[in-house]
Amino acid sequence: MGISRFKRPAPFRRYRQLFIIATEGIETEEQYFALFNSDSTIVRVKCLSERNRTSPEYVLKRIKKYIQQEGLRKGDFAWIVIDTDSWKTADIKECALWAGTSPKYGLAVSSPKFEYWLLLHFRNIAVRSSKDCTDKLKHHIPDYDKHINGNHFTKDRIRNAITNAKARDVNRKEAWPTSTGTTVYQLVEQLIKNI
Repeated sequence: MGISRFKRPAPFRRYRQLFIIATEGIETEEQYFALFNSDSTIVRVKCLSERNRTSPEYVLKRIKKYIQQEGLRKGDFAWIVIDTDSWKTADIKECALWAGTSPKYGLAVSSPKFEYWLLLHFRNIAVRSSKDCTDKLKHHIPDYDKHINGNHFTKDRIRNAITNAKARDVNRKEAWPTSTGTTVYQLVEQLIKNI
């Protein structure tokens, strides 16, 4: 079973919390975080992604624009989810500076890419490159091609990924991992705490 095991009815709750997530990826990240959406949960995930404008600079612009136009209610959160792949440190730093301006904002960075977070659902292992990450993920999801099946991401596997990511996050004073690692667990912990 997929993420549905986290669901619980909220019949007496009128307010539904919103998580705005701006991503550089236009498929995998959006599909993964959509697993947390449900009519019976208090969490709403809205991913902001745009084809051909995937650099951290554009991701930051999209989330700022959304917040300016739509605003955030008291219990809502806004997160940026990006990779280190081939981006300039200065661009990632701008996202980190933005995330530090409010307790309602967050930054989740994966090195080398978001698929490393997916791999940690199955194994706590380092990768040498982006390709190595994909190859190792395909050992667990042979047909992986940027699309994900929610059945691969059970409650136990999500908890396993959180544990594995925390074990790899050895320098938590840094805003993002400088070697193999991911801080996506910080966002996911906040998501599952609210459902």
